Amino acid sequence: MKNLSALSLLLLVSCARVVSPAGGPEDLEPPLFVASLPPPGLSAILPQRIVLEWSERIEPFSAVPLVFPDTPHSVVFGGRTMEIRFESPPPGAMLTLLLPGGLSDTRGNGSSEPLNLVWTTADTASTSKLTFQASLQGGGEAPPAAVVRLQSLPDTTVFTRGAFPDTLGYGEIPWLAPGAYRILVFDDRDGSRSWEDQTEPGVATEFSLEPGGSLHLDLVMAVVDTVGPSISDASALNAFQILLEWNEELSRTVPTPDFFRIMSAGDREIELLGVSHMPGRTRGRLLLHTAGVPDTLITLFSSNVSDLMGNTSRPDSISFWATDTLPSEEFAVISVYPADGLFDVNPAGPFSITLNAWVPLDSLAARYSLTRVSDSTRVEGTWSRPDAVSFIFTPDQHLSGQRQHRIHLDAGLVTLWGDSLPAQSWVFSTAWSTLPGSVQGTLSGTARETTLVLTPAGGEGQTRTETVTPGAFTLDTVPGGRYTLAAFVDANGNGTWDSGEPYGAWPGVLEVLPGFPTLEVDIAVLP
Repeated sequence: MKNLSALSLLLLVSCARVVSPAGGPEDLEPPLFVASLPPPGLSAILPQRIVLEWSERIEPFSAVPLVFPDTPHSVVFGGRTMEIRFESPPPGAMLTLLLPGGLSDTRGNGSSEPLNLVWTTADTASTSKLTFQASLQGGGEAPPAAVVRLQSLPDTTVFTRGAFPDTLGYGEIPWLAPGAYRILVFDDRDGSRSWEDQTEPGVATEFSLEPGGSLHLDLVMAVVDTVGPSISDASALNAFQILLEWNEELSRTVPTPDFFRIMSAGDREIELLGVSHMPGRTRGRLLLHTAGVPDTLITLFSSNVSDLMGNTSRPDSISFWATDTLPSEEFAVISVYPADGLFDVNPAGPFSITLNAWVPLDSLAARYSLTRVSDSTRVEGTWSRPDAVSFIFTPDQHLSGQRQHRIHLDAGLVTLWGDSLPAQSWVFSTAWSTLPGSVQGTLSGTARETTLVLTPAGGEGQTRTETVTPGAFTLDTVPGGRYTLAAFVDANGNGTWDSGEPYGAWPGVLEVLPGFPTLEVDIAVLP
């Protein structure tokens, strides 16, 4: 009995010390492709059974093979292997097996690289090779769901080959018979393996291959959109602003108020003052600025609104409940160009100012002024209004280069609900204009030919020398800027002024405005 008790105690102690076995590092690696049986490449006959092997067990749902040409087949999974069994021998002289990126192990670790295997019984000495680079319109590499399909022309009913771009959008299709082809690449967003050209970016193009040659194609995918936008939602932000949302990006050009009608109960039309893009990165929202809406059911009608592809919307309508509240956002200047302190501004303009609320153009123009800081000379110009809250001022003439100018907005600009802006100013400096001006004047004091020397003030630019006769003169194509102008009679013909030769000069600095003549530049040459 004592021996049995000791044995029981020993077993009890041993059980108390049992712990879980130590695990290794967490598996974060995707399965690696190991081999194919038979191996791809030249073959006496096309395989009727293919076994693919990976480094670990794979998730069957992540592996959907594609076969070209399309041949009835079944797929059997066996842990680390995938077996493709064809019901009949594959037709033709070539068989392509594709697996898109995303094949994963049982822990969900997915491979980003596609698998592209080819078997052929044909002589490859005279075949051709196609390489391609797929990308998205506007920039960006090919998306992970991009697929490539190849058709032999003139038959476009059957896809003869296929491929998947790698993560950089690059791919290749070797062993192609010489001839004419059509290639299709698209972003298969819905997984249908077919191109929905109005929602999925893609491109199709035709090409020809010469025997034993190679060809590279740059394939830029874009949406072939032929359907105009439609309204997805509408809401009243306040009594003066309505937010209208669309199902896609709209044109950068803001639609005019003529494209909309706003009706309240009793068929009373609400005055629409203007339209602007809703601030933000997306261009799928519009802000409608009204003269005021009542707190009632509103119906909004629209048509001819353009998307980014230029497709216009059909007549559409939406109803919503309005509100008579006041805007909560403080009235403000959102942006101004040129910004305060900016250098090398285009002297031709245009200059802009954007608010966060609608105001009459005449009211803003009456309070906006553009002046040259040095002498308070006011710059005249014309106004335009691209949308409800943006205003463009274009000066009548180029501004003088390397001079400070000031934009000033007087106080008193008021919204429909009574908010007003304080006075504000912005100072900027202009660059030299590339538009030439001219210098016109009269030369007197001598009857002989006289040399005129036009020298940039400050040392920048090129000195210009011309010979003129006494009387009226014109120097054309003079770059805008500040100059000194001198005249002398070159008695000894050496091209420079020497002591004792008749001489005259324009007093001070001569300013030439781009695009305009500088008049009454009169110089008297003294003996």
